Amino acid sequence: MDREIDEVANDPNALTDEQRRKAEVEILADLLAIERKECALVKTAQSQGLPADYRVDCDPRAILGIEWVAAPPPAVREDAGQASLTRHIGP
Repeated sequence: MDREIDEVANDPNALTDEQRRKAEVEILADLLAIERKECALVKTAQSQGLPADYRVDCDPRAILGIEWVAAPPPAVREDAGQASLTRHIGP
């Protein structure tokens, strides 16, 4: 099977690892945006008393309407890097 794959592989036109990562990020963002729209439609239908429910494999971020935001890096403390007391419990 590996030999057959190698025979039909088109390596000069293959995506680089970076291109593949970028494409995957874009596709996943598009999918989440579509799922958010789907969940909004389900919520609207439910508010009108229609029998609608979210898909079992729907992204929880879309259902809950949340978006992850990267936290800012922690501020550097004045005492950073200084030794501290460590307690060990046990034998």
